[in-house]
Amino acid sequence: MDLESENYCIDIVFGECEYEVIIAKLLDLPTVQPFDCNEEQSSLSQRWTKWKKSFEYYMTASGISEGAQKEHYLDSGATCNIINSEIMSKLKKCGVNKIPIEKQLFAYGAINPLMINSRIRSDITCEESRKCVKADFMVIDGNHTPLLGRSTASELGILLIGPSVNMINTKGKLKDYQLKIYIDKSVKPIAQPTRRYTFNIRKSVEEKLCKLEEMDIIERVEGPTEWVSP
Repeated sequence: MDLESENYCIDIVFGECEYEVIIAKLLDLPTVQPFDCNEEQSSLSQRWTKWKKSFEYYMTASGISEGAQKEHYLDSGATCNIINSEIMSKLKKCGVNKIPIEKQLFAYGAINPLMINSRIRSDITCEESRKCVKADFMVIDGNHTPLLGRSTASELGILLIGPSVNMINTKGKLKDYQLKIYIDKSVKPIAQPTRRYTFNIRKSVEEKLCKLEEMDIIERVEGPTEWVSP
């Protein structure tokens, strides 16, 4: 799922004793299918809007409301992680220490840098992917929405971009199901001659047909066929 132009809302729990940031685990809820950006390009916008609404319902139904849990946004274009001063004040009680700030931080399209209060480094753990990475968080004054950047999200396995998304290694098939194709009897079929192929590829074609038949993708037909798509 490529989230290059959209924000992906998740909930994160900051562990009070283990200095961890844990992605909230959603239990006893139906899963939300990954968004497939390659399916039906003509309705991409409508499908994405519908998927986002389903995901919001999914998050609401999870019932995550403890005070230690904070809403984060995953931004696939962000180069760093951000938390606000309110969260930082709670993390101080856990013994999280500040480290020197080595760079300026700019919001998208901004000319002036953001006012960074401090920077912390801690282990962050995702329960879903069971991955743990060490990440830096910039602390900004105010009650701004925390942000999880692209690099950390990718390392945790939350954000997947590229051919690995929605990749299926097996052939899809509806088991024990036959689809009835309705034919308009008023349309007169047009007979077409058999398409001949060159002699040097006949063996390869026969092997391919046999393989498809063994995989139960096609089946041999005996006798005339009422209608065949060219």
